[in-house]
Amino acid sequence: MELKLSNPITLIDIEKYYKLYCLKSIKKLDWGYEGEIELLRFLKFSCFIVKKINRIDIFDKNGKFKIFIEFSNDKIKISGQGEKLIANSIINRIAKNIEKYGASIVKYVGIQSSKDNKTVLFKTVPDEILDLRGYSCPVPEIKTKQKLLKMEKGKVLEVLIDNPAAIEYTLPEVARLFNCRYEIYNMGDYASFVFIKLDNTRTYTKYTEVIEEVKEDEIKELIRESDFRAFLYSYFDQIVEQRKAMQLQLEDVKYQGYTAISAAPIGRGWLFIALVNGDKIIAARLDIENNSFYNEDALKHLPIEGECNIFYLKHKERTD
Repeated sequence: MELKLSNPITLIDIEKYYKLYCLKSIKKLDWGYEGEIELLRFLKFSCFIVKKINRIDIFDKNGKFKIFIEFSNDKIKISGQGEKLIANSIINRIAKNIEKYGASIVKYVGIQSSKDNKTVLFKTVPDEILDLRGYSCPVPEIKTKQKLLKMEKGKVLEVLIDNPAAIEYTLPEVARLFNCRYEIYNMGDYASFVFIKLDNTRTYTKYTEVIEEVKEDEIKELIRESDFRAFLYSYFDQIVEQRKAMQLQLEDVKYQGYTAISAAPIGRGWLFIALVNGDKIIAARLDIENNSFYNEDALKHLPIEGECNIFYLKHKERTD
């Protein structure tokens, strides 16, 4: 949908004009924003919002929809993805708001430009840089854990990232798990997330033995530990397939041979991981809405609605 409006860039100020975009509330994060869209009294969606130089992206944490609002000299283009009924309802409401109030705001407030370029001084110099811009969850978690596992005490890893869910939740969790101090720098269209490693990585001899010998009962218990989940991302270090789906189904939790499966929506509203061998599910874990479910309890929650990324990982030296 396109709306004609002269010099609409003023409306990109999300902190002032968030209600134009159907946002009931908004909270500034280290990079990006968090907010809530309310379509009906009992139909609310928790969202992340990203403001770029000439665009606003709004996406549901659980993968129900994505809304894109693009600004040019004389028009605003609004588009969406995901569940059509929800996305179209939001697009139509935004369009009505802009048609009703947009011209008046531009006229009385004046023309303002979007200045998102940042100058950052005294940023810690990294030993390694990991560029994860453009990647959705759970890739930032997988790649960052794999990199940190190989780094020594005192080393510095800089992660370039433009995923607000990863910046707000996932990467701070990774820092705590690996005993890292971290710094976050707003670079405009992306963030610099800097890890300073305070300890050497633990050796996971027990985990390695349990995984390599496929001790199923022990794996079912260990899946409850966050350290074990991190270890799975290091042991199963090769992404052999990636799928996009509009829901995570039980059918997705199977793969030829010994495989770790990880899935999450772009907003990281939930995170699922499983260890399988063909059609056999050895162990599973689902973290959703501040709750964790394991094995059979995790599988009972499937299917989970919403667009998600599903990754299949294998250990490079195993042939099964």
